Amino acid sequence: MTNTPTPTPPHALRPLAQQLLCIPCPQQKATLVRAIEASACALDIDAIIESIPGIPGRPQRPLLVHPSHLKTRAVGTLEGRAGLIHALAHIEANAINLALDVIWR
Repeated sequence: MTNTPTPTPPHALRPLAQQLLCIPCPQQKATLVRAIEASACALDIDAIIESIPGIPGRPQRPLLVHPSHLKTRAVGTLEGRAGLIHALAHIEANAINLALDVIWR
């Protein structure tokens, strides 16, 4: 985990979603999203907030490699299953960002 400060939950859901969206560490972001799930219904959703500048919090991008330079892995192998789980983790991280973006907008 990074040294990103844990946001203090305000009484409004939209600013909280905006704060969480800016966290670059996917594990920390997911943990904090799960922590507000139980209290989300009690939060005010009518808060007026300003747009955040730039791109939402994301980890530093890895070196991008063209797919033709990658070794193919069958899903029936250990490496193939690991690659599939890795891809699913990225999909889930993007789904969390999308949900937070919908809430704050």
